[in-house]
Amino acid sequence: MSSALSFQQFQLSCQAVTLPFGLVVDELSVTATDATIDTDTGRLSSIQAQRSFARVSEKSIASYLRPQLPSAVKEADVFIGDGVMKIAAKVVVVFPISVNAYCRLQIVEESRLEIVLQDVEPGGPVRAMLEKYIDEVNPILSASDLPIPLKFKSVELQDGAITLHAELVAAP
Repeated sequence: MSSALSFQQFQLSCQAVTLPFGLVVDELSVTATDATIDTDTGRLSSIQAQRSFARVSEKSIASYLRPQLPSAVKEADVFIGDGVMKIAAKVVVVFPISVNAYCRLQIVEESRLEIVLQDVEPGGPVRAMLEKYIDEVNPILSASDLPIPLKFKSVELQDGAITLHAELVAAP
């Protein structure tokens, strides 16, 4: 016999959530109404109106990306604003050069958040190296890696942070 917990409304608010793969989500908020959780499985079995978002700062993105950078990249800083994520780095090809990579983020199939390289200054061989790196780190976030079932709805890059808006998904 299955039993359930019913909530007329609930709100979850978390700070500095470290995901299993190392990315720190600075702020996570989930608000929902008319939700039911199956106590036998722990799964969300129904949900009505809801609002969810996760905010990740420039600092958290930089801390996550730095250990994964190619060995030719010696320094990297991340700047987020006006719909763009800029990665400013020192890259050693033959000698050190300053590189600016301009990226945007896109949601794929409501379940993956991917980096899309828009421009690189200067271009040339550095662009090919960055494209390879981005292919290796994408998706930067996958709904399957998260502890709660979500569908990604929109992403904003403003004021030094990435804000991802999502919806909770009830179990089938």
